[in-house]
Amino acid sequence: MLWLLLACAKDAPVDSVVQIPADLSAPPWVLITGPNSALLRFETLDQDLELPVEVVLGAADPVTRIPERSRLQTDFAFPPVEANPELMYQDLPGLRVLHELALEELVPGERVAWRVELGGGEFVEGSFRIPAPGQDFVAIFTGDTMFPKLSEVVDGAAPFAPDLYIHGGDLQYQTNPFDTWTGLMHSIAPLTAQAPFHPAVGNHEYEGQDEFAVMFERFFEGAGDANQGTAYHAFTAGGVRFIALNSEGEHGLGDAESPQVQWLTQELIAHSTDPVVVYFHRPIITLAEHEPKLDMRAVLHPLFEGHGVDLVLTAHNHSYERFEMDQVPYVVDGGGGAFLYSATVHEETYPEDLARREAVDKSMGFTVLRFGSEGIDLERYDIDGEQVDAALLPYRELPD
Repeated sequence: MLWLLLACAKDAPVDSVVQIPADLSAPPWVLITGPNSALLRFETLDQDLELPVEVVLGAADPVTRIPERSRLQTDFAFPPVEANPELMYQDLPGLRVLHELALEELVPGERVAWRVELGGGEFVEGSFRIPAPGQDFVAIFTGDTMFPKLSEVVDGAAPFAPDLYIHGGDLQYQTNPFDTWTGLMHSIAPLTAQAPFHPAVGNHEYEGQDEFAVMFERFFEGAGDANQGTAYHAFTAGGVRFIALNSEGEHGLGDAESPQVQWLTQELIAHSTDPVVVYFHRPIITLAEHEPKLDMRAVLHPLFEGHGVDLVLTAHNHSYERFEMDQVPYVVDGGGGAFLYSATVHEETYPEDLARREAVDKSMGFTVLRFGSEGIDLERYDIDGEQVDAALLPYRELPD
Protein backbone atom coordinates (compact mmCIF):
# COMPACT_ATOMS: atom_id res chain seq x y z
CA MET A 1 0.00 0.00 0.00
CA LEU A 2 1.12 3.54 -0.72
CA TRP A 3 -0.85 4.91 2.18
CA LEU A 4 -0.13 4.76 5.87
CA LEU A 5 -2.69 4.08 8.57
CA LEU A 6 -1.78 5.82 11.80
CA ALA A 7 -3.78 4.12 14.53
CA CYS A 8 -4.52 5.79 17.86
CA ALA A 9 -4.03 9.20 16.31
CA LYS A 10 -6.12 12.01 14.86
CA ASP A 11 -5.83 14.58 12.11
CA ALA A 12 -3.84 17.64 13.10
CA PRO A 13 -6.12 20.72 13.32
CA VAL A 14 -4.84 23.90 11.72
CA ASP A 15 -4.80 25.78 15.04
CA SER A 16 -2.72 23.09 16.81
CA VAL A 17 0.64 24.52 15.72
CA VAL A 18 2.83 25.14 18.78
CA GLN A 19 4.14 28.69 18.93
CA ILE A 20 6.77 28.12 21.66
CA PRO A 21 9.30 25.37 20.92
CA ALA A 22 8.66 22.28 23.01
CA ASP A 23 11.56 20.92 25.04
CA LEU A 24 11.87 17.14 24.74
CA SER A 25 12.90 15.33 27.91
CA ALA A 26 13.28 12.24 25.73
CA PRO A 27 13.81 12.54 21.95
CA PRO A 28 11.87 10.13 19.71
CA TRP A 29 12.48 6.40 19.63
CA VAL A 30 10.74 3.56 17.78
CA LEU A 31 9.64 0.13 18.98
CA ILE A 32 8.83 -2.74 16.60
CA THR A 33 5.46 -4.23 17.55
CA GLY A 34 4.94 -6.60 14.61
CA PRO A 35 6.07 -7.36 11.06
CA ASN A 36 4.04 -4.40 9.77
CA SER A 37 3.73 -2.16 12.82
CA ALA A 38 5.72 0.06 15.17
CA LEU A 39 5.34 2.71 17.87
CA LEU A 40 6.96 6.14 17.73
CA ARG A 41 7.34 7.70 21.17
CA PHE A 42 8.83 10.82 22.73
CA GLU A 43 8.42 12.66 26.04
CA THR A 44 7.93 16.22 27.24
CA LEU A 45 8.08 17.49 30.82
CA ASP A 46 5.50 19.99 32.10
CA GLN A 47 4.43 20.67 28.49
CA ASP A 48 1.14 18.96 27.67
CA LEU A 49 1.07 20.04 24.04
CA GLU A 50 -0.25 18.68 20.76
CA LEU A 51 2.90 18.15 18.72
CA PRO A 52 2.22 17.26 15.07
CA VAL A 53 4.17 14.40 13.53
CA GLU A 54 4.65 14.22 9.78
CA VAL A 55 5.15 10.66 8.50
CA VAL A 56 6.20 9.57 5.00
CA LEU A 57 6.08 5.97 3.89
CA GLY A 58 8.34 5.32 0.92
CA ALA A 59 7.38 7.61 -1.94
CA ALA A 60 3.90 8.37 -0.57
CA ASP A 61 2.77 11.88 0.29
CA PRO A 62 3.37 13.08 3.86
CA VAL A 63 0.64 12.42 6.41
CA THR A 64 0.41 14.58 9.54
CA ARG A 65 -1.14 13.33 12.78
CA ILE A 66 -1.21 14.21 16.48
CA PRO A 67 0.08 11.44 18.77
CA GLU A 68 -1.93 10.19 21.71
CA ARG A 69 -0.67 11.47 25.08
CA SER A 70 -0.46 9.79 28.47
CA ARG A 71 0.39 11.73 31.61
CA LEU A 72 2.18 10.85 34.84
CA GLN A 73 2.76 13.29 37.69
CA THR A 74 6.00 12.18 39.34
CA ASP A 75 8.56 13.30 41.86
CA PHE A 76 11.24 11.27 40.05
CA ALA A 77 14.40 13.38 40.23
CA PHE A 78 18.11 12.68 39.78
CA PRO A 79 20.57 13.90 40.74
CA PRO A 80 19.80 16.56 43.35
CA VAL A 81 20.58 19.87 41.65
CA GLU A 82 23.09 20.81 44.32
CA ALA A 83 25.00 17.55 43.66
CA ASN A 84 25.82 18.54 40.10
CA PRO A 85 24.60 22.04 39.17
CA GLU A 86 26.57 21.98 35.90
CA LEU A 87 24.73 18.92 34.53
CA MET A 88 23.09 19.65 31.19
CA TYR A 89 20.29 17.08 31.49
CA GLN A 90 18.63 16.69 34.89
CA ASP A 91 15.82 14.24 35.65
CA LEU A 92 13.38 16.75 37.11
CA PRO A 93 10.06 16.15 38.89
CA GLY A 94 6.85 17.22 37.21
CA LEU A 95 4.23 16.17 34.71
CA ARG A 96 5.75 13.62 32.34
CA VAL A 97 3.84 13.50 29.07
CA LEU A 98 4.49 10.48 26.85
CA HIS A 99 3.53 11.05 23.19
CA GLU A 100 2.81 7.88 21.21
CA LEU A 101 2.01 7.35 17.55
CA ALA A 102 1.06 3.85 16.39
CA LEU A 103 2.23 3.11 12.84
CA GLU A 104 0.46 0.26 11.10
CA GLU A 105 0.32 -1.40 7.68
CA LEU A 106 3.98 -0.64 7.13
CA VAL A 107 5.73 -2.31 4.21
CA PRO A 108 8.64 -4.48 5.42
CA GLY A 109 11.92 -3.19 4.06
CA GLU A 110 10.49 0.21 3.12
CA ARG A 111 11.83 3.24 4.98
CA VAL A 112 9.48 5.33 7.11
CA ALA A 113 10.47 8.97 7.65
CA TRP A 114 9.14 10.95 10.62
CA ARG A 115 9.37 14.57 11.68
CA VAL A 116 8.14 15.94 15.02
CA GLU A 117 7.22 19.62 14.88
CA LEU A 118 8.32 21.29 18.12
CA GLY A 119 6.94 24.73 17.32
CA GLY A 120 8.65 28.01 16.59
CA GLY A 121 10.08 26.53 13.40
CA GLU A 122 12.00 23.85 15.28
CA PHE A 123 11.69 20.12 14.66
CA VAL A 124 13.40 16.77 15.15
CA GLU A 125 13.38 14.12 12.46
CA GLY A 126 14.56 10.64 11.60
CA SER A 127 13.61 7.45 9.80
CA PHE A 128 13.58 3.69 10.18
CA ARG A 129 12.65 0.49 8.44
CA ILE A 130 11.60 -2.96 9.59
CA PRO A 131 13.84 -5.24 7.50
CA ALA A 132 11.92 -7.68 5.34
CA PRO A 133 12.47 -11.45 5.66
CA GLY A 134 15.63 -12.40 3.81
CA GLN A 135 16.83 -8.80 3.59
CA ASP A 136 20.36 -8.01 4.79
CA PHE A 137 20.44 -5.60 7.72
CA VAL A 138 22.71 -4.16 10.42
CA ALA A 139 22.21 -4.13 14.18
CA ILE A 140 24.21 -2.35 16.87
CA PHE A 141 24.59 -3.86 20.33
CA THR A 142 25.74 -1.95 23.41
CA GLY A 143 25.49 -2.48 27.15
CA ASP A 144 26.15 -0.48 30.30
CA THR A 145 25.79 2.92 28.66
CA MET A 146 27.14 5.30 31.24
CA PHE A 147 29.26 8.38 31.86
CA PRO A 148 31.98 9.21 30.88
CA LYS A 149 32.19 7.84 27.32
CA LEU A 150 28.63 7.04 26.16
CA SER A 151 28.57 9.87 23.60
CA GLU A 152 31.81 8.63 22.06
CA VAL A 153 30.38 5.12 21.79
CA VAL A 154 27.26 6.47 20.05
CA ASP A 155 29.28 8.72 17.74
CA GLY A 156 31.33 5.70 16.67
CA ALA A 157 28.30 3.47 16.11
CA ALA A 158 25.99 5.90 14.28
CA PRO A 159 27.91 5.94 10.93
CA PHE A 160 27.28 2.19 10.56
CA ALA A 161 23.68 3.14 9.67
CA PRO A 162 22.00 0.48 11.80
CA ASP A 163 18.53 -0.85 11.10
CA LEU A 164 18.20 -1.96 14.71
CA TYR A 165 19.66 -0.89 18.06
CA ILE A 166 19.57 -3.51 20.81
CA HIS A 167 20.85 -2.99 24.34
CA GLY A 168 22.01 -5.41 27.01
CA GLY A 169 20.75 -3.42 30.00
CA ASP A 170 22.06 -0.90 32.53
CA LEU A 171 20.96 2.01 30.40
CA GLN A 172 22.06 4.55 33.03
CA TYR A 173 23.19 4.52 36.65
CA GLN A 174 21.57 6.34 39.54
CA THR A 175 24.74 5.62 41.47
CA ASN A 176 26.48 8.16 39.24
CA PRO A 177 25.58 11.87 39.54
CA PHE A 178 26.36 12.40 35.86
CA ASP A 179 23.82 9.82 34.59
CA THR A 180 20.14 10.60 34.02
CA TRP A 181 17.38 9.18 31.85
CA THR A 182 17.05 12.54 30.11
CA GLY A 183 20.76 12.55 29.37
CA LEU A 184 20.66 8.95 28.16
CA MET A 185 17.87 9.52 25.66
CA HIS A 186 19.53 12.64 24.29
CA SER A 187 22.91 10.87 24.07
CA ILE A 188 21.60 7.91 22.08
CA ALA A 189 19.42 10.05 19.78
CA PRO A 190 21.87 9.68 16.84
CA LEU A 191 21.05 5.95 16.93
CA THR A 192 17.34 6.10 17.81
CA ALA A 193 16.80 8.61 14.98
CA GLN A 194 17.70 5.90 12.47
CA ALA A 195 16.81 2.55 14.06
CA PRO A 196 14.20 0.97 16.36
CA PHE A 197 15.51 0.72 19.93
CA HIS A 198 14.92 -2.47 21.96
CA PRO A 199 16.72 -2.67 25.33
CA ALA A 200 16.80 -5.52 27.81
CA VAL A 201 16.59 -4.58 31.46
CA GLY A 202 19.63 -4.53 33.76
CA ASN A 203 20.17 -4.35 37.50
CA HIS A 204 20.63 -0.57 37.41
CA GLU A 205 17.07 -0.18 36.11
CA TYR A 206 15.87 -1.19 39.60
CA GLU A 207 17.87 1.25 41.73
CA GLY A 208 15.07 3.18 43.40
CA GLN A 209 12.27 5.74 43.01
CA ASP A 210 10.23 2.99 41.31
CA GLU A 211 12.66 3.48 38.45
CA PHE A 212 11.63 0.37 36.53
CA ALA A 213 7.94 1.29 36.46
CA VAL A 214 8.29 5.07 36.15
CA MET A 215 10.98 5.11 33.47
CA PHE A 216 11.92 1.79 31.84
CA GLU A 217 8.48 0.17 31.76
CA ARG A 218 6.69 3.36 30.74
CA PHE A 219 9.12 3.98 27.88
CA PHE A 220 9.25 0.44 26.50
CA GLU A 221 5.96 -1.28 27.34
CA GLY A 222 4.29 -2.88 24.35
CA ALA A 223 7.56 -3.70 22.60
CA GLY A 224 7.57 -6.73 20.32
CA ASP A 225 4.79 -8.99 19.13
CA ALA A 226 5.26 -11.31 22.12
CA ASN A 227 5.90 -9.85 25.55
CA GLN A 228 5.32 -10.12 29.26
CA GLY A 229 4.87 -6.47 30.11
CA THR A 230 8.30 -5.01 29.62
CA ALA A 231 10.18 -7.58 31.64
CA TYR A 232 10.89 -9.64 28.52
CA HIS A 233 9.74 -9.53 24.92
CA ALA A 234 10.44 -10.78 21.39
CA PHE A 235 10.16 -9.43 17.86
CA THR A 236 11.27 -10.28 14.34
CA ALA A 237 13.40 -8.20 11.96
CA GLY A 238 14.71 -9.45 8.63
CA GLY A 239 13.45 -12.95 9.41
CA VAL A 240 15.61 -13.09 12.57
CA ARG A 241 13.89 -13.61 15.91
CA PHE A 242 15.22 -11.37 18.68
CA ILE A 243 14.42 -12.39 22.27
CA ALA A 244 15.13 -9.94 25.11
CA LEU A 245 15.12 -11.53 28.57
CA ASN A 246 15.18 -10.18 32.14
CA SER A 247 18.05 -11.63 34.18
CA GLU A 248 17.10 -9.76 37.35
CA GLY A 249 15.77 -11.03 40.66
CA GLU A 250 12.49 -12.86 40.81
CA HIS A 251 12.14 -13.28 37.05
CA GLY A 252 13.85 -16.63 37.42
CA LEU A 253 16.24 -17.37 34.56
CA GLY A 254 17.85 -19.87 36.90
CA ASP A 255 14.59 -21.77 37.42
CA ALA A 256 13.51 -24.10 34.63
CA GLU A 257 9.90 -23.92 35.85
CA SER A 258 9.69 -20.13 36.02
CA PRO A 259 7.16 -18.34 33.77
CA GLN A 260 9.96 -16.57 31.88
CA VAL A 261 11.83 -19.78 31.05
CA GLN A 262 8.59 -21.46 30.02
CA TRP A 263 7.83 -18.48 27.76
CA LEU A 264 11.37 -18.59 26.33
CA THR A 265 11.03 -22.30 25.60
CA GLN A 266 7.83 -21.72 23.67
CA GLU A 267 9.47 -18.89 21.71
CA LEU A 268 12.38 -21.15 20.75
CA ILE A 269 10.02 -23.93 19.67
CA ALA A 270 7.87 -21.54 17.63
CA HIS A 271 10.94 -20.14 15.83
CA SER A 272 12.91 -23.35 15.40
CA THR A 273 13.40 -22.69 11.68
CA ASP A 274 14.39 -19.01 12.08
CA PRO A 275 17.74 -17.51 13.03
CA VAL A 276 17.49 -16.55 16.72
CA VAL A 277 19.41 -13.97 18.78
CA VAL A 278 18.87 -13.91 22.55
CA TYR A 279 20.07 -11.02 24.70
CA PHE A 280 19.94 -10.17 28.40
CA HIS A 281 22.06 -8.46 31.04
CA ARG A 282 24.01 -10.85 33.27
CA PRO A 283 26.42 -13.17 31.42
CA ILE A 284 26.39 -16.91 31.93
CA ILE A 285 29.94 -17.23 30.63
CA THR A 286 32.60 -14.60 31.40
CA LEU A 287 36.02 -14.32 33.00
CA ALA A 288 35.75 -10.66 33.95
CA GLU A 289 34.93 -8.82 37.18
CA HIS A 290 31.46 -10.24 37.83
CA GLU A 291 31.47 -14.04 37.82
CA PRO A 292 29.21 -15.97 35.45
CA LYS A 293 25.67 -16.83 36.57
CA LEU A 294 26.09 -20.58 36.69
CA ASP A 295 22.55 -21.26 37.90
CA MET A 296 21.26 -19.48 34.81
CA ARG A 297 23.77 -21.32 32.61
CA ALA A 298 22.48 -24.69 33.83
CA VAL A 299 18.99 -23.77 32.64
CA LEU A 300 19.62 -21.58 29.61
CA HIS A 301 22.57 -23.12 27.81
CA PRO A 302 20.85 -26.50 27.15
CA LEU A 303 17.93 -24.55 25.67
CA PHE A 304 20.20 -22.43 23.49
CA GLU A 305 22.18 -25.45 22.34
CA GLY A 306 19.18 -27.69 21.81
CA HIS A 307 17.11 -25.15 19.90
CA GLY A 308 19.91 -23.86 17.67
CA VAL A 309 20.22 -20.31 19.02
CA ASP A 310 22.60 -18.45 16.72
CA LEU A 311 23.98 -15.81 19.09
CA VAL A 312 23.67 -14.86 22.77
CA LEU A 313 24.50 -11.27 23.78
CA THR A 314 25.02 -10.05 27.36
CA ALA A 315 26.60 -7.11 29.18
CA HIS A 316 27.16 -6.31 32.91
CA ASN A 317 30.96 -6.69 32.76
CA HIS A 318 32.53 -3.49 31.45
CA SER A 319 34.76 -5.04 28.81
CA TYR A 320 34.45 -7.24 25.71
CA GLU A 321 34.62 -11.05 25.43
CA ARG A 322 33.51 -13.61 22.85
CA PHE A 323 33.13 -17.32 23.57
CA GLU A 324 31.93 -20.44 21.81
CA MET A 325 30.36 -23.10 24.00
CA ASP A 326 28.98 -26.24 22.33
CA GLN A 327 28.79 -24.31 19.03
CA VAL A 328 26.72 -21.52 20.59
CA PRO A 329 28.44 -18.09 20.26
CA TYR A 330 28.33 -15.87 23.35
CA VAL A 331 29.33 -12.20 23.42
CA VAL A 332 29.76 -10.04 26.53
CA ASP A 333 29.90 -6.33 25.70
CA GLY A 334 29.41 -4.00 28.64
CA GLY A 335 31.72 -1.37 27.21
CA GLY A 336 29.03 1.20 26.47
CA GLY A 337 30.78 4.04 28.28
CA ALA A 338 31.21 3.02 31.92
CA PHE A 339 34.57 2.74 33.62
CA LEU A 340 36.22 -0.51 32.55
CA TYR A 341 36.69 -3.79 34.40
CA SER A 342 39.50 -6.26 34.01
CA ALA A 343 38.49 -9.10 31.69
CA THR A 344 40.97 -11.58 33.18
CA VAL A 345 39.95 -11.73 36.85
CA HIS A 346 38.55 -15.26 36.76
CA GLU A 347 40.74 -16.98 34.19
CA GLU A 348 42.16 -19.35 36.79
CA THR A 349 38.75 -19.92 38.37
CA TYR A 350 37.16 -21.21 35.14
CA PRO A 351 39.90 -22.85 33.04
CA GLU A 352 37.35 -24.64 30.83
CA ASP A 353 35.76 -21.32 29.94
CA LEU A 354 39.16 -19.82 29.25
CA ALA A 355 39.60 -22.49 26.56
CA ARG A 356 36.23 -21.45 25.12
CA ARG A 357 37.12 -17.76 24.88
CA GLU A 358 37.97 -16.67 21.36
CA ALA A 359 38.39 -12.92 21.83
CA VAL A 360 38.88 -10.45 24.66
CA ASP A 361 39.52 -6.71 24.85
CA LYS A 362 39.38 -4.30 27.76
CA SER A 363 37.80 -1.36 25.96
CA MET A 364 34.73 0.77 25.61
CA GLY A 365 32.94 0.32 22.32
CA PHE A 366 30.08 -1.36 20.47
CA THR A 367 29.34 -4.53 18.55
CA VAL A 368 28.19 -4.39 14.91
CA LEU A 369 26.10 -7.33 13.66
CA ARG A 370 25.57 -7.67 9.90
CA PHE A 371 22.84 -10.20 9.16
CA GLY A 372 23.08 -11.91 5.77
CA SER A 373 21.65 -14.98 4.11
CA GLU A 374 24.29 -17.36 5.52
CA GLY A 375 25.03 -15.95 8.94
CA ILE A 376 26.08 -13.02 11.11
CA ASP A 377 29.18 -10.99 10.36
CA LEU A 378 30.27 -9.72 13.78
CA GLU A 379 32.65 -6.80 14.28
CA ARG A 380 33.60 -5.11 17.54
CA TYR A 381 35.03 -1.58 17.59
CA ASP A 382 36.48 0.48 20.40
CA ILE A 383 35.81 4.20 20.81
CA ASP A 384 38.94 5.04 18.82
CA GLY A 385 37.46 3.28 15.79
CA GLU A 386 39.83 0.32 16.02
CA GLN A 387 38.39 -3.09 15.19
CA VAL A 388 39.22 -5.37 18.13
CA ASP A 389 37.33 -8.48 17.00
CA ALA A 390 35.74 -9.91 13.88
CA ALA A 391 34.05 -13.25 13.24
CA LEU A 392 31.63 -14.83 10.80
CA LEU A 393 28.99 -16.75 12.70
CA PRO A 394 27.12 -19.15 10.39
CA TYR A 395 23.50 -19.79 11.22
CA ARG A 396 23.28 -23.04 13.10
CA GLU A 397 21.60 -26.06 11.56
CA LEU A 398 19.83 -28.52 13.80
CA PRO A 399 19.92 -32.23 12.99
CA ASP A 400 16.75 -33.68 11.50
